[in-house]
Amino acid sequence: ADFVQPASLAPLLDRAAPDVIVNAAAYTAVDRAEEEEALAHIINADAPGAMARAAAELGVPFVQISTDYVFGGDASSPYEPGDLDPQARPATVYGRTKLDGERAALQADPRTTVVRTAWVYTGGPQSPDFVGTMRRLESQRDRISVVDDQRGSPTYAPDLAVGLWELASIGPVAGVAGQVLHATNAGEVTWWEVARAVFADVGADPERIGPVRRRDVDPAAPRQQAPRPQQAPQRPAPQQPAPQQPQPISTEATTTNATGSAGGHRGSWDSDLECLVCREPYSC
Repeated sequence: ADFVQPASLAPLLDRAAPDVIVNAAAYTAVDRAEEEEALAHIINADAPGAMARAAAELGVPFVQISTDYVFGGDASSPYEPGDLDPQARPATVYGRTKLDGERAALQADPRTTVVRTAWVYTGGPQSPDFVGTMRRLESQRDRISVVDDQRGSPTYAPDLAVGLWELASIGPVAGVAGQVLHATNAGEVTWWEVARAVFADVGADPERIGPVRRRDVDPAAPRQQAPRPQQAPQRPAPQQPAPQQPQPISTEATTTNATGSAGGHRGSWDSDLECLVCREPYSC
């Protein structure tokens, strides 16, 4: 599929004759998007709109994956499912184009289900996400500093996949058509807390990780062009008591006490853990 050519998507979907369409494709280079806004808008907004129109014509459910970057990240409490205005104040081109994609899809097909997620990770040793990066740095550096003034709701990719599969399998009959949902693991943490959990999980000393404010990050570290949401935990609804064993994301877009270990499997994190674009320790 060529998401740079949205008009090409409908014929492709028509030939595929799907039972449901889940759009997980996106332009996710947050910093580069500041210089490539037109391209980001085509992929993140125009393409979802075209796919939603195709889904409506085919009569199949459409699920659009979105992000916490649609929020400004300055709220004093977790963002609620369905929050659009005035809560949605994206501070980046990436966030604005993803919000435009939500609206384009819902306008093209009011039955669209929007699923926002955050801080997505797998944690594999070669994974470019935050957890994978921390695993590699543990063996490369004696001490590292990680930001402790940015909060969010990390999400284990397999949990998210299970939730999306459940959502896709039940379709609009479950009352989620036309809704905006949040699908993250429950709870909220800072990147520093995540890094400490990664070290502890691989048997390393968490005290090797020092907290730092974003404004005090080493000037030699890779710089970012686009700001990141500082306070962007998402509240799935309804919240449920934490069970003894991790549970998959429900159709109401919540998991309770389910996270993954640094090895890419479920582990024993203290807090439930999104990171859609995390390539370096300070890039989230």
